[in-house]
Amino acid sequence: MRRGRVFVAGDAAHSHSPAGGQGMNSGLQDAYNLAWRLASVWLRNSSETLLDGYNEERHPVNERIQRETDAMFRSFVLENPLLKTGRDLLLRSLLPFSPVQRELGESLSNIGVDYTFTKPSKAERHCEAAASHGLSAGARVPDADLWRPGEPYLRLYEVLRQPNMSLFAYVVAEKLDAERSLIESLMKRLESVFAHRLARTIVIDEGLPDEVKVGVEVLVDYKGQFASRLGAAHGSLFLIRPDGYLAFHRTGWTHEKIVARVESWLVAESI
Repeated sequence: MRRGRVFVAGDAAHSHSPAGGQGMNSGLQDAYNLAWRLASVWLRNSSETLLDGYNEERHPVNERIQRETDAMFRSFVLENPLLKTGRDLLLRSLLPFSPVQRELGESLSNIGVDYTFTKPSKAERHCEAAASHGLSAGARVPDADLWRPGEPYLRLYEVLRQPNMSLFAYVVAEKLDAERSLIESLMKRLESVFAHRLARTIVIDEGLPDEVKVGVEVLVDYKGQFASRLGAAHGSLFLIRPDGYLAFHRTGWTHEKIVARVESWLVAESI
């Protein structure tokens, strides 16, 4: 899907049966995956090696989709009466089940796609500082309800609409006072190094945002969805890409390691 400075996406990259409408869905993901990489390199001084991830992530996904749509199409045009009967019986017995419907919906919509199979994702998961629980590198970040003063609720995906990388730090309210200085200093360090190129947000498990004064936006995980769906624990740090996939999940407030890892996505020579 890339040769030098030429990139292909959508139908230009993968022509297959329209079964399930996956050509459109995968094409949209191609475009977003490529767009944020191009923007990071062109506008934010990221390394051009960031562009290599486009083919590494999208090509295997689109090969799988092509195999699946070809298999679906062949099942649609079966002529053997026995095979057609077997197909119909299989569909009637499986489709009523919610897990099957959910799996099929996520597959056809491409929401179920993740990039945990890539070398950077595997390397991140085996890194010494990587979190041992919860969402891991390459996973698609699930949506969650959060709370901001003056609004009944705020979806995590609304916060992620901005075009930059986003760093979320999860804090248990009862531990905030003891570690407030560490959190504040980390946020100030990130601001001094990355400025407007990195969005920073604190998510607390309970309480009022105006009680948490750490120099960045604070949201409340009032339904516990951020914790349960992302596997967040006190000290969890999630770097989320502009396309909604997780770059890394680490724990702790160590400046040097966190800054260096964020920098590898924003300005470093390799990733």
